[in-house]
Amino acid sequence: GPADRRSLEQMVSGPLTGVDLLPEPGHQPAPEMPVPKPWYADPDLPATMAADAERHPGGLALMAFALRELYDAAKETRRMDVTTYQSALGGLGGVIARRADATLQSLGKAGEQALKRVFARLVRWNQEDEPTRQRERLSVWQGDADALQVIQKFEDARLLVADRGAGGDAVIEVAHEALLREWPKLASWIQERREAFQLVERVRTEARAWVQGGKKRQRTWPG
Repeated sequence: GPADRRSLEQMVSGPLTGVDLLPEPGHQPAPEMPVPKPWYADPDLPATMAADAERHPGGLALMAFALRELYDAAKETRRMDVTTYQSALGGLGGVIARRADATLQSLGKAGEQALKRVFARLVRWNQEDEPTRQRERLSVWQGDADALQVIQKFEDARLLVADRGAGGDAVIEVAHEALLREWPKLASWIQERREAFQLVERVRTEARAWVQGGKKRQRTWPG
């Protein structure tokens, strides 16, 4: 079942208080090097992030993503605090959108056009009338250099993940389904094409029924 509030708080505070976040054991800095500055963990951070995670669908995965982003953002100051989490990262709802925006911006105009060709195959409409993620073979973008670059950059940003399918082929999917809801640019594009995604699901359903029926019955579509 879903984690309760106390468990969510421990997921934040445990790694922060149980690990020094210093060089590996046995590593001795050179005498002329300064002693690493200690890390500061805001005591209000666990409760704040846990409360946000409870309010967001897929909150646990979002919280993990936000903690990694917060750690990266705090490397200079070594302060993992609520201010950085809320202001610099935008909280749990904003952190994934900020990362996606920055990644897309690095790809230029060609990347923005290719983004649509990538996510057209990574999104499907489910029976609850909502967009959800789906896997797709990497080979479908073969020859589309801009799309492959989008996939690589979004994979590097931990927004897409690669795996191996049943036949050993490389497959791609959205790492966090929250991306489809929390990134305004993508969410609005999906909603604008809602009818198209729904039509694709109808075609899939009809195709399955036709194949299961031995391809004997002719299935016609008005218009």
